[in-house]
Amino acid sequence: MRGSDERTADGYGSFRTFHVRVLLLLTVCGAALRLYKLGEWSFWVDEAHSFRDATSSLSEFWSSNVSNYPLGYLLLRGLLEVVPSSGEGWLRLPFAFFGIVSIPMIAIAGRAIVGRRAALLAAAFLTISPWHIYWSQNARGYAPELLFAMVGIFALHRFAEARSALWGALAALAILGAGAWHPSGLAGIFVAIAFLSIEFAQRLELRKRLSRPLPIVVLLVLLGAVVAWIQRTVPTAAEKKPEFSFVHLAQTFAWFLRPEFVAAAFAGLLLMGLRAGRREVVLLGSWLFAPMLVLVVLGSFVMKVTAQYGLIVLPAALLLAARLIVELADAVPERGTIPRLLRWTMPLIMVASLGSEGFLYYFKRSGDRPRWREAAHAVRDESKGPVLVLATNEPSLAYYLDRRSFYGRPDPDFVVRGITSWDIGRAGGGRGYFEKLVAEAREAKRELWFVLTEPELAEWDGDGSLDAAIRGGAFQRHAFVCMTGPKDMSVLVYRVPGVPR
Repeated sequence: MRGSDERTADGYGSFRTFHVRVLLLLTVCGAALRLYKLGEWSFWVDEAHSFRDATSSLSEFWSSNVSNYPLGYLLLRGLLEVVPSSGEGWLRLPFAFFGIVSIPMIAIAGRAIVGRRAALLAAAFLTISPWHIYWSQNARGYAPELLFAMVGIFALHRFAEARSALWGALAALAILGAGAWHPSGLAGIFVAIAFLSIEFAQRLELRKRLSRPLPIVVLLVLLGAVVAWIQRTVPTAAEKKPEFSFVHLAQTFAWFLRPEFVAAAFAGLLLMGLRAGRREVVLLGSWLFAPMLVLVVLGSFVMKVTAQYGLIVLPAALLLAARLIVELADAVPERGTIPRLLRWTMPLIMVASLGSEGFLYYFKRSGDRPRWREAAHAVRDESKGPVLVLATNEPSLAYYLDRRSFYGRPDPDFVVRGITSWDIGRAGGGRGYFEKLVAEAREAKRELWFVLTEPELAEWDGDGSLDAAIRGGAFQRHAFVCMTGPKDMSVLVYRVPGVPR
């Protein structure tokens, strides 16, 4: 463990005036990016679910599974009481605020772990990270979850250094608070367990551990929270998401983190590991690997998981990558044109990677959200009477076509229904399901529309029979193109001709 004088000399001390100015500039840029086009993107399915849960009665809400992580929904409920007809931008605004605050947080707290320059560089990466921008522009609890988890893990570092009950209490409360925004935030508990177990095994003798109950109390509190979370949350999630693919999880992690940052994070951890005995190596290693291991175990045996549940590892990856860049830059001579170019090559490559993805996010990929709003408006504008709409994303279509239904006052002219594998199977397959819907629409004298994305339809329509029936029996009126990364999430709008007659 390096002394305080050595840490200060190596850039681990307080920020100077120049550093503060840089951090303020990064925060302003991060705020601009997270507010830019905030209300332009369509609600995707989980955001529509957020709206549904926030507008449900309190009795329904507290009896549902989402009451296990209520903070995001209660925040939206409060906003809707202030402005009941709030649009997408207004509902996303508080979550953008948490994303903005995360930028100075990673720098201010990260400097004690990786140094001032690396912490500022990590803040710069977070400022333009498309993954973080996306969740900051999302009416879901991921951005506040990440901020609370960061606070908790940074407090763990201070707790291990100072052995202060206040830092331990802050770490426990912040990590549990992260879980109150979204269950994936409780991955911070496993980070804490891994870190504290190694830390106290290395630093304290058994006699001292037994004579100092504080670490044991902190671990017991965190373990109790894990047990409670598993009992209340995992069974419901397992029923809804029973499949798992390790390859898919690895691919999506690499896609969202960016391959160069994955490689740089592992290299940075190895480089820091050469400095044996550093507490920071254990912390960042636990932060990077513990959540991933939890996702693999849950996905293999309990429930389906995706990379978004591992958002908590983003700060660790950025801090490690930034530390690697600083170490490599310090190894290059300061004088000469070529050395200067070498010092700037790697950070510019990383910034260019994030910047190019950010450009696509804003100007080519519709905020990485399918264009449900435009599809819904097309149905509304082109229909000439009452309609029955079948959608792979029923919550978003209901939000745009029949928002009153969330308040228990549905619009009789717009009936929106989701496509499910259960309904398809009950009708004897996709062809039978399609014909049943046609008969129902004719009897009710409603136009019949299908609004879908092909990947989501494929999840419910295993043999492709419904897809074939729609293509053969309906006209495609629109294709609202959207490539969310490597996945084609274009929204296709079909109308069945001759219904009603």
